[in-house]
Amino acid sequence: MASFKDSVNRDWNIEIEPWVMKQVKARTGVDIGRFLDNELAGYLSLLKDPILFVDVLWVLVEEQADKKGITEEQFARSLGGDAGEAAVEAFEEAFGAFCPRRPRKLLNAMAAKGKAIAEKKTEQILKKIEDLHPDAPESTSSNSASSAPASSESIPAG
Repeated sequence: MASFKDSVNRDWNIEIEPWVMKQVKARTGVDIGRFLDNELAGYLSLLKDPILFVDVLWVLVEEQADKKGITEEQFARSLGGDAGEAAVEAFEEAFGAFCPRRPRKLLNAMAAKGKAIAEKKTEQILKKIEDLHPDAPESTSSNSASSAPASSESIPAG
């Protein structure tokens, strides 16, 4: 079973199974059972919408929250930063565990590649930041924020 800790160090377990999938669909409109369709379009869309993701996550952990006396608001407020990332990783793990073997292999490969790409991009951006020199002369590009806007005659008619 997948698990994560929220920002106040509470443990949450996530398990995806048909009953909870039905509840998620009824309460959020998200059809977890269709995540493998259209090259994971629904799955990727959910991960890009943090509010909807937390709504889905709430349905998955609501019974645990009730036992802990945690409200939906308290739960949602505890998912910022690293806790939010941990929740996404636990959700990915739970979804992978629910899927049959072949799609699970694809999901795991996709998740690993996505993490590698994100890490590489982060390193590239950090390198660019490190290479910035505060004493370097300002750019003379005509697109700088301090240059005057183009006249209306120079803008093609659309």
